[in-house]
Amino acid sequence: MFSGMMDELKLYNRALSEDEITAKEAPEIAFEDIWLENILTQDIYKTQYHGGPYQHWMNEPHAPLCYNGMYHLFYQNNIVGTYWRNICWGHLVSEDMVNWKPVKEAITPTEDSVVPDGVWSGGAALDVNGIPVLFFTAGNDSFAKDGLISNQNIGAAYPADLSDPELTDWVICDELAVRQEDGQGRAGEFRDPHIWKEGDAWCMLICSGSVQTNGGSAILYETKTLEVKEDGTIDMDWQYMGPVYEMKDQPVTYGTSWELPILLPVSNEAGTVTRYAFFISPAPAGTADNKVFYFIGDFDVDTGKFTPDKQYDHKPSLLDYGSNVFTGPSAFIDPQSRKICMFSIMQDQRNGAEEGGAGWAHCVGLTRNLWLNDAGTDLKMSPAESLHTLERDVLAEGKKLTLEQANEKLGSVKGDLLYIRAVLAPENAEAFGIELKTGGDQDRSWYSYNLKEGKITGDTKNKGSEASTNHVSGDFSLEDGKLSMEIYVDRSLVEAYFNDEKSISMRVYSEFGSQGVQLFADGDVNVDELYVAEMNGIY
Repeated sequence: MFSGMMDELKLYNRALSEDEITAKEAPEIAFEDIWLENILTQDIYKTQYHGGPYQHWMNEPHAPLCYNGMYHLFYQNNIVGTYWRNICWGHLVSEDMVNWKPVKEAITPTEDSVVPDGVWSGGAALDVNGIPVLFFTAGNDSFAKDGLISNQNIGAAYPADLSDPELTDWVICDELAVRQEDGQGRAGEFRDPHIWKEGDAWCMLICSGSVQTNGGSAILYETKTLEVKEDGTIDMDWQYMGPVYEMKDQPVTYGTSWELPILLPVSNEAGTVTRYAFFISPAPAGTADNKVFYFIGDFDVDTGKFTPDKQYDHKPSLLDYGSNVFTGPSAFIDPQSRKICMFSIMQDQRNGAEEGGAGWAHCVGLTRNLWLNDAGTDLKMSPAESLHTLERDVLAEGKKLTLEQANEKLGSVKGDLLYIRAVLAPENAEAFGIELKTGGDQDRSWYSYNLKEGKITGDTKNKGSEASTNHVSGDFSLEDGKLSMEIYVDRSLVEAYFNDEKSISMRVYSEFGSQGVQLFADGDVNVDELYVAEMNGIY
């Protein structure tokens, strides 16, 4: 696919000489004149209030940071096609972590830099003076001739102009920030740095594989100094601390490496209990369960070791029960709310031909707030509050309704950009839930809860041809005998959150007219609350 602007075009029936080719100097074209246009607003599957590039291909979002009141999020991006290649770092900016605006790519691989062959996942930190620093996986396929043991090492970059509110341009440091050394993780598995601050130390967690087992690993580095100097260098001294945690007798399902590891302190809403949450994404996807798993436990910054609670040892929890739609996480602690904010890629689950024909692939998941329950044993989760600013017309609402009364209100609801909130309290029903994007027997998706089985499920009859499964489920218990659902429908993507505890993300490739919504139950259910609103797009 072509990305740029073509002015004058001439065809010759002969090969031109070098002098003829270079005789006419090509004019320099301003970035604004070749920037991709947002031409996909009428695509019935292209998300409209999830962040991402206007066109082409993206992978995991990463390196979230907040500087001077502006939030920044970066992502792996191919700016010339809908496939994994030519990877640079795309860049999104926002004032509220909802209204994301794409700006010029932040980091591009160049032949003469530490990152000649692709800019892969990474993280961000603020230095001792509050200056943002990006740490990224620097791809180098000629690593051996440069004296490296891996094509994956860690580079760094800083803003070229701190007065620019969008931090558009970045300077790549001439030297690697961290290079893989013998004995530090499994050679060739060294990527996805995640950075956070612990007291007077900066910590960097890196994906790798265990040198002791065949399982995954996340290795830790620490530095007591991090400062961008006036001469364009960064003063830092990353010291290897070893594996932060490794599973003994690890099951195959948790992979041979742990991609995109995240470790952050997490507190309850009152701030009276603080623990640590450790997230992993097992890889490779072909043999491992490549979803987002987490442990709750304790972290000792002096030893660099994480210890999971006994309930999580050898069996971490799933954050999202969906079928590999919600993957590739990154997270940071929002300086304003002090909650963990998590971002993810939302896989579109189509094949390469479908993506190429559509002109886009994947998007950024909604910003998720994570906090600790009051018992300090598990995570709570909800989408960002500022999403409510996108609500437009209210299509249905009511309280203390019967199932029939609720469905009467939902009878006229149609839409593919919706926010739905429903609180259901079963009387004698064993199974109940909500249908979405309905349009006949062959076009139907739904979320349901089975009281006897203690399972929350997501089903669809209309996924794309590449979807691996159309039924997902996970353990779930009602809170005070009620199921609270918050559901965001954005064209082909549906994100559903249940009782602020679990989520199920699904891709739903239904026909254009399949936009109906209704509740169902195999018995009596009270609808304590119902609210449906149209949503505005962010582009």
